[in-house]
Amino acid sequence: MVVSYGWEAGLYLIAAVVSSAALMWVLAGASTPKECRYIGATELAFLNKVCQQDDDDDDDDNVAAAADGAAASSTGGTETSTQEIKQEGALAKLWKGLLLLLKSPAAMSVVFVALSNNWTQVTFDVYAPQYYTSHFNVDAREAGALVAGIRSMGLIMPFAAVWLEEQLTARSISARRVRQLGSGGALSLAACSIIVFASTNTFRVAAAAHVGVVFALSFHTLGYYHGYTEIGGANSGLLAGIGNQIANMAGLVVPVLVVWLKEVTGSWFWSFAQVAVISVVAACIYIPLIQVEPPKQKRV
Repeated sequence: MVVSYGWEAGLYLIAAVVSSAALMWVLAGASTPKECRYIGATELAFLNKVCQQDDDDDDDDNVAAAADGAAASSTGGTETSTQEIKQEGALAKLWKGLLLLLKSPAAMSVVFVALSNNWTQVTFDVYAPQYYTSHFNVDAREAGALVAGIRSMGLIMPFAAVWLEEQLTARSISARRVRQLGSGGALSLAACSIIVFASTNTFRVAAAAHVGVVFALSFHTLGYYHGYTEIGGANSGLLAGIGNQIANMAGLVVPVLVVWLKEVTGSWFWSFAQVAVISVVAACIYIPLIQVEPPKQKRV
């Protein structure tokens, strides 16, 4: 699109997609599950049950805290009411969520894998077309179409990953081992494919290795995609929000790093090889630390 119609067309398209997503959110979003018109009766009953359990836990915590406040007041301390407890600021909750994330090795391992995944996607989506053009003399329009076509395979392959997870579970393989095979295997295969992609002088080999990278990333469906839900417990939403924000920092760092490496080395090799290094490091962190059971903790 940029080659055919210029940068303006690409930016207008992004603006249209974001605006459409915002409109869909306005139309479909709701403050509570009961107010959402698109939730079925079965799903609504399940959500109400979960929310009720969380509310009961919060009420117990608030009652205990209020009792402590009353006791402190009777001894000259400061009374803390239930209403004050519930009105905790958003920044305070964010800070507590960040501390909770840092105290959980399993949650941090998920963040590292998510960061590696985003790091790989940004590098290949943005710089693979330039690599094909400069290294293999491929037409810019054809290079863009090739990258888009390979990237679209990532929309289909997760279905194979889901099927594989069903087969592994049927063979009594533990959920933790499935997660290790999923993201651990994905990161290892991605690292190998990236090294082949960056080192070969044959266009077809590079394209095949690029497919291998996309194929590998698709198998995160078996791995870290489940992480925040499984280990976050009552705080899974908060951990997911903070963890994804950290992982999305790849979009800020990758463009600077890739261009700098290309200028310093005069080659594309290390611009892509650094992604393989990060993938291996993420695998070494994730495989031994990942858990599938949430710790006993109250909701922040």
